[in-house]
Amino acid sequence: MVGAGLVNFAQHVHGEITLITSGRESAQLVPYGGLRVIQILPLSSSAVHDTPAVGAFTGLKMGGRTSGLSAEVGVFYDRSALNLRRGNWIVVPSIAIHGNVFSRLALW
Repeated sequence: MVGAGLVNFAQHVHGEITLITSGRESAQLVPYGGLRVIQILPLSSSAVHDTPAVGAFTGLKMGGRTSGLSAEVGVFYDRSALNLRRGNWIVVPSIAIHGNVFSRLALW
């Protein structure tokens, strides 16, 4: 899977490559995991330069094929471009709601 976008008030372009694997998609609980490389590139000469972040993640998708919730945690090696952190390892937790979950909550 590949992704890209603009970040930091469009001062940088974000690019990432992810290799992902998972259990059976038809199950109600689907474990998944993978590897990810993220690079932020400056779009102007005054923008901060950064090195790639490399890491792994694991998660659990709960729900069906069309809607559900995913809980995930990733661990990445990432040097701080602005020296705002003491260490180079970061832990990134996330929760994602996907599909038509909210349509079930509609009152009309």
